[in-house]
Amino acid sequence: MVGIGLAAAVFAVLLGDSSELSGASARLVRLDWRWVVVAGAVEVLSLASFTRVQQVLLGAAGVRVRAEPLFAITLATNSIANSLPAGPAVAGVFRYRQYRRRGADDVAAGWVVVAGLVAAATGLALFAVGGIASATVAGATFRLAGAVVTIAAVLVLAGIVLTQHDLVAWILRSATRGARRLTGHPRPGFEVRLERVVERLRTVQLGWRRTGVVVGWAVATWAFDCACLAFAFVSVRAPIPWRGLLLAYGLAQLAAALPVTPGGLGLVEGSLAAVLIAYGGLPAPTVAAVLIYRIVSFWLALPVGWASWALIVHRGRRTDREVAETTEKGRVQPSPGGTADGHAPEAGQPGGPGQALTAPPTVSG
Repeated sequence: MVGIGLAAAVFAVLLGDSSELSGASARLVRLDWRWVVVAGAVEVLSLASFTRVQQVLLGAAGVRVRAEPLFAITLATNSIANSLPAGPAVAGVFRYRQYRRRGADDVAAGWVVVAGLVAAATGLALFAVGGIASATVAGATFRLAGAVVTIAAVLVLAGIVLTQHDLVAWILRSATRGARRLTGHPRPGFEVRLERVVERLRTVQLGWRRTGVVVGWAVATWAFDCACLAFAFVSVRAPIPWRGLLLAYGLAQLAAALPVTPGGLGLVEGSLAAVLIAYGGLPAPTVAAVLIYRIVSFWLALPVGWASWALIVHRGRRTDREVAETTEKGRVQPSPGGTADGHAPEAGQPGGPGQALTAPPTVSG
């Protein structure tokens, strides 16, 4: 409820001027639908890029998964994260379970979930650097030291998590020992499980080259999504405020990451419009373009993602049912020289007195 209240407040400030609202409505009436279709196409490319991130990470863990099911998983997790309370956590659990169903063990599936989030954060950090640089060239004044140090720290930590498994293991061991001295937890058995995880992670061959590929696809994910915003301006026949486009986009994605409203609803629209207008965007066309961008990238993606979730769950249940039926049939098959209930066959039955076996006996299970 607090999140909904904040979203309403943002919209009230954003649309408080009735002239801006009426101007945005007029732009939406004269919408060029061809460019809306283009915006939708590049949004699909954004989702496909993150699908590729997951595919490369799974390949590093020794799991081969086709792009089509991973794309459906990406659509589903995107809708889960943007719809439910604690959506990102629920989406992570769903993604983990789908990796497990497709051949990843528990360690590999967990690592791919974490590594995917780290890769996405790295791509956004690089995008933020580009946004700060472009805004600075355009004449904006920033206190860059804190931002640059923070982004550099994010990139270094991302590189460590993705490639330096031994260093991560040493940090985890040290943290475990320190926590036990202070609190008595976790119990000693935890270290055994931790060592098993570390040994499994050592078999994950990512390396710097493959890390570069993963980060490249992560940057492409954000770049295509930002392109969707740019084409939204074209669709409402408004000039694109290039000076602040990357900066506004980066700030909006940070706002979306805050656990205030699902998918950053209200916060993204408000921050995007405010920064873009501050960098020269005309108020009414900017509001219209931001609304088109959010309709394409957020609202239209939700039903498609939930449909993908329903299809994945339906197929999973059907597969489980088929496996259970096959297993049950294997259990009730007659053993050689006996019936399914374990008794000897009666006279006149196949395998009984006076009957010859016409086919080799079937081995149970």
